Amino acid sequence: MVHELKGVAVILKNPDGKYLVMKNKPRPGKPVPFVTIPTGRVERGEDPEVTAIREVEEETGLAISGLHLVERFNSVDPARYGRTPFTTYIYRANYAGSATLREEEKHEWLGWMKCEEIRNLGGPFSLALERALLHM
Repeated sequence: MVHELKGVAVILKNPDGKYLVMKNKPRPGKPVPFVTIPTGRVERGEDPEVTAIREVEEETGLAISGLHLVERFNSVDPARYGRTPFTTYIYRANYAGSATLREEEKHEWLGWMKCEEIRNLGGPFSLALERALLHM
């Protein structure tokens, strides 16, 4: 039996109508840097909402609450996971605190941008961000 892999992505919007995005650094399995939103893999037995809270805090220092699931989609990434299905949960959430870059080994920068500014970056974008843009 194939174990289903799961991931989360979180849409955060500030009072100025801007969304939190970050740019990943190249690394093994992800050789091309790309723009994304806070994301992470669900650990075996972990609830996706718990993962979302943990990953946002680890990546940005923000405490989130009021998670609302806006999309769940399935994909397969043969380059990273072979033929194992991967399910991603995209949430919208409230936050408290100030965002700071906490995983400098993984990300080049983070910032708040309007949708049009994000699109004007031209990508490449993570699949999670591409899907999240439909809900922003």
